[in-house]
Amino acid sequence: MKLSLIFVSSIFLLITSCTNKKVETKELDKLISITDSLMNKVTISKTQFLDSIYSLSGKELQNTISQGRINYKDSIYFYNLLTKTSRKLNDIFTYSHKEILFSQDVLVSLKEEIIENGEISESIKKDIENEKEILKLLISRTDSSIILMNESIDEIYKFLGDTFALVTPKAQVK
Repeated sequence: MKLSLIFVSSIFLLITSCTNKKVETKELDKLISITDSLMNKVTISKTQFLDSIYSLSGKELQNTISQGRINYKDSIYFYNLLTKTSRKLNDIFTYSHKEILFSQDVLVSLKEEIIENGEISESIKKDIENEKEILKLLISRTDSSIILMNESIDEIYKFLGDTFALVTPKAQVK
């Protein structure tokens, strides 16, 4: 009986010592959530800007050309502007996307390390604080990227506005 009691106690101690301690990762989960949010924000902006470019400019250019108010040279310039703007949007998006993913990978790695170790060491605490500062910068950079995307689209609106201004009949002076 004593032998079975010692055996059961040994098994119980072995099982309880082998189970992972529950470590609090809410802070990292929140930071990872912020990177998800940033990724979503920049993706939605890119999609909306591209949809806006193609929708508005395609309709307006088609109407302008069909009414004979734009010449061949302007339509080639517009096509090149559209191509350049689309590339610029994709470049800005890709750069932002890579920055966000890198930050997210670091945060996920820190979380995995905490879970694996069962505790938050001082070096991990420092890394988390550094990542918080990096995340603040990343939020600002993401906002700047969206502004840059918007500014590149403004070139198309400006072209369409300039084209209309050039072909709109001038008011006659009486």
